[in-house]
Amino acid sequence: MDKADIERIKMAVDIVALISENVSLQRKGKYFFGLCPFHEEKTPSFAVDPERRRFRCYGCGASGDALEYLEKAKGLTFQEALRELAGRAGVEIKISSPGPVFNRPLTVPERRKEVFSPPAIEFPNKIWREHSVKFLIESHLELMEDKAVLRYLGGRGIPPGTAEMFGLGWNSKDGYRDRGAWGLDATSGKSLYLPAGITIPSYRDRMLVRIRIRRREGESRYFIVAGSASCPMVFPPGETVPAIYVIVESELDAIMIAGLQTPVGVVATGSAFAKPDEALHETLSRAKRLLIALDNDTAGQNAARWWLDIYDHARRVAFPDGAKDPGELYQKTGDIMGWLNENLPERLRRRERREGGEKI
Repeated sequence: MDKADIERIKMAVDIVALISENVSLQRKGKYFFGLCPFHEEKTPSFAVDPERRRFRCYGCGASGDALEYLEKAKGLTFQEALRELAGRAGVEIKISSPGPVFNRPLTVPERRKEVFSPPAIEFPNKIWREHSVKFLIESHLELMEDKAVLRYLGGRGIPPGTAEMFGLGWNSKDGYRDRGAWGLDATSGKSLYLPAGITIPSYRDRMLVRIRIRRREGESRYFIVAGSASCPMVFPPGETVPAIYVIVESELDAIMIAGLQTPVGVVATGSAFAKPDEALHETLSRAKRLLIALDNDTAGQNAARWWLDIYDHARRVAFPDGAKDPGELYQKTGDIMGWLNENLPERLRRRERREGGEKI
């Protein structure tokens, strides 16, 4: 059974009806919302898009299609979930090969001795997360109706499907919120500032930990919403440890790469000199290879040396065509997959060609 057959099976199943068997969903615009089945919550943050046949939780970051829902909700293997989905679609299938590499456990080398003391994450409080989830949902709905911002993201290698997959949003105008209502210290008398821009959520262990806003051109580019944890963005955000990680600066560049849905993990530091937190350092130390793709400028070159000194399995990668970073490379060539493939070890490179670079 090839990928086209699997896609046809997924398209034949009503994802709203499938999820409604376990989750009470209510329509809001073009989405259906309900309480997330993957973490405890009181306010619905779990959205199902019947048009794209995908789900996403803005509270814990869980997302996927009907096949991935069955894997997550019922604890099924890829083959088991595919058989059940095919049965619902009335299709008889035969599976003779193991599931895709994305679902197999990875072997990892022994952890190496730490050579620096990374900080632990200070997670945001529950009240902050509840208000942040509502803000993200509002921003996401606004983004999906704004063709101009969607075109901008598309020009950065992030099509609407990827923007939806990673919960990006658009806050169209500057706003202010009550800091105390968001669970923050209000003794200063200042309000919580939420500037206009592209909202970028970050998750760890199925928990929203940070919101960063990519402001309009001409302004100080990135803004971290008060109350957010100080930590890099990482994909995948859970316990899975890919064999290889790509380290970039920009969150939008990380989402562009993660949107390719290869077996490679991605980390966005947010700035050239940001360092991994304690949990991320442990994860990266267990990986087999780190591809350091920080910006090709003085700050990025200097920061890359730190990564190469700390992690023996780190390698600096270059950007062809005079590009400064992955986003600029995409704008120049439109081929991030080719660049990524050229920098993968030969064993994984062959597998990448065989799998087609897509998660199924």
